Amino acid sequence: MSKAERIYLGYQSVRIFYFHNITLKYFT
Repeated sequence: MSKAERIYLGYQSVRIFYFHNITLKYFT
């Protein structure tokens, strides 16, 4: 796995994590 791929995957997971937290906060 290249460094760029690792950064991209990390960014995707962080983005999903934050989106999930915001969704839980506003829709529960």
